[in-house]
Amino acid sequence: MYTPLDTLMDLFQKSRSLVVITGAGVSTKAGIPDFRSQTGVYAQEGVNENLFHIEHFRQSPEAFYKVFGPLYQVIRSAQPTYTHRFLKRMEELGRLKTIITQNIDGLHHKAGSSNVIEIHGHLRQWDCLSCRNSYGLEPWIEETVSRGEVPTCSGCQGVLKPHVVFFGEYVMGLEKAMQAVQTADLVMVLGSSLVVYPVAGLPGYRDENAYFVILNKEPTPLDDEADVVIHGDVDEILQRLGFL
Repeated sequence: MYTPLDTLMDLFQKSRSLVVITGAGVSTKAGIPDFRSQTGVYAQEGVNENLFHIEHFRQSPEAFYKVFGPLYQVIRSAQPTYTHRFLKRMEELGRLKTIITQNIDGLHHKAGSSNVIEIHGHLRQWDCLSCRNSYGLEPWIEETVSRGEVPTCSGCQGVLKPHVVFFGEYVMGLEKAMQAVQTADLVMVLGSSLVVYPVAGLPGYRDENAYFVILNKEPTPLDDEADVVIHGDVDEILQRLGFL
């Protein structure tokens, strides 16, 4: 009997211009919690989306860093999962052209993938809200953030913000992401609930002849549009394909 997994394997074999959109579900096996599941970040007492809104951050960076500090420690020590390594292999085979990720954990880079659009930013840079000075991965910043304290600019003492997109801010690299999707022959969503825009709208830019696949633990609003939908652990699904 022909299964969705068989169809997925066929699509992988045929694809020469694969574009992958990844969400928090590809990093949970690395120990990084997602946001919306029963054990996610928002499930913590007193934590909700408002904490990650730019205006709330400007008014109360202390509240943000108190919650973010422990999460940052987890992200710093996290290592790429099977999915991250799988995508690196697809890139080596010349099939994967672009990864568009909602994640700020940098695990695609740790895995060695080169063409990654981090549409929600990353933690390799810290920006001063006052003088606009920027810093890289300075040890004193990492130590301060890990303690759950507010890092400040060594020049003007202004508050440092991680180079990530908060609610109320524009995403990064959106036009480049749209162009990548438009040139794909296969668009695959891995570990994303597809409820946060504008990323949730990216599959809509695919060519009418391009195939669309969703692998996610829970149903998404776009399941009915996809050629293949498999609900489950993304790592376990991809392991069954046997590429690594």
